[in-house]
Amino acid sequence: MSYKILPVSILFLFIFSSCSKPKEPEKDICDGVASELHVIKIPKGAGYKRTPGTIWYDPPIKEIKVCDDVLWENLDQMHHTATSSNGVSPSFGTPFITPGAKSQPKHFRVAGEYLYHCAPHPWMKGKLIVKPR
Repeated sequence: MSYKILPVSILFLFIFSSCSKPKEPEKDICDGVASELHVIKIPKGAGYKRTPGTIWYDPPIKEIKVCDDVLWENLDQMHHTATSSNGVSPSFGTPFITPGAKSQPKHFRVAGEYLYHCAPHPWMKGKLIVKPR
């Protein structure tokens, strides 16, 4: 009778021992990388809809590298956001940036093009190009 219990107990031991192994922490691709902080300014008057070509985010297209940080500084007298546009992955967004304030920095770990806009003023558009290191 004990010969039937032995294979079952070995099977349980194998299952539980493989489940209890601690996972190795994933290595952060930005560990040890010197990142740069970039500032994108929202100029005065940006909240008023104007003709195409108006600068709503300065610079309107910003190139950065993977692991860099970006913050938005609101020089306008209206509240603004920097919100990723539909289809941008991974998505990002700032809460409302009050006049004269700066957003918290956003960290970009994935290379690609990130289109964004201001949530209350959707005609305000910008683009981040995140290049590999």
